[in-house]
Amino acid sequence: PEFAWMENLFDKVFFKHPVTRTIKHQNNQYGTLIIYGSATQLMSFFFQLLICLSAGIFVILLIMLWLVHSTYQKLMHSIQPMVNTVESLNLDTQYQARLPSSPIYEFRVISGAFNNLLDKVQRTNEKLQSENSQLSHQALHDQLTELPNRHYFYNILFNQFEHPEKNQTALFFIDNNNFKNINDVYGHLAGDAVLKEMAQRLKKNVRSHDVVARLGGDEFAILIRNIKHYDHLELICEHLIECSKAPLSFDQQQIHFSFSIGVAFSKCATTPEDLIAEADNAMYKAKNLAQGWYITPCLNPDQESSC
Repeated sequence: PEFAWMENLFDKVFFKHPVTRTIKHQNNQYGTLIIYGSATQLMSFFFQLLICLSAGIFVILLIMLWLVHSTYQKLMHSIQPMVNTVESLNLDTQYQARLPSSPIYEFRVISGAFNNLLDKVQRTNEKLQSENSQLSHQALHDQLTELPNRHYFYNILFNQFEHPEKNQTALFFIDNNNFKNINDVYGHLAGDAVLKEMAQRLKKNVRSHDVVARLGGDEFAILIRNIKHYDHLELICEHLIECSKAPLSFDQQQIHFSFSIGVAFSKCATTPEDLIAEADNAMYKAKNLAQGWYITPCLNPDQESSC
């Protein structure tokens, strides 16, 4: 047989010595019985045991493989949201992103700590953005009137000349006629109140998309778009002069103020500097006119007819 050598080995190991028994009857010995063992059944049991062990190990391996795969999938399911969140933070700085809760306790602890860190980062980022916005606003706006300042206004004006619609823009320079006297008679607080009142009245009496700015001191400017004819400019000037006639109530006193308006039409200027100079000259000419405003005519006949 194929496994005879193994059977012989088992015989030598387990059945090396035969079992001997004497046959007696009435104290007479008739012979001796010698029994030799055989490993055939033991071999059969051994192979059955080996097959069962192999099958058991195979099943255990399958179970272990399934457990490892299941554990891996569960770990990846818990880790992937962390990876996605970190990638979104790295690419888009989405500080409002949060890690979801995980069924694994250790990952829940990590997610909680990471989310707490994101909360702090988000609050810090929002605070920095708010501070930057405030600083940017302060750098571009007048602190007293909250209007755009000279630098911001001139940037808007210069950018206007880079677009085709600049030919439909009018620049208004406005100066208070008696501001020094108001400061001397009523005090600087009253002067500040007059400047703020001027800013509010000018903003209320132009369109929302027109730009009103304080250039400094008692000087203001307005950039009005989509103006095509001089008669439109005259109507606007009359309307703005009218809004200054009502006195300002301050500290139980009635303070009267007025201002002069000089206007230049961008269609009749070749550069922003020319437009600013023309509007400034027009404002000083307006101070000598009873109507309180002056519109600069175009410099050459061709431009004047087009205006």
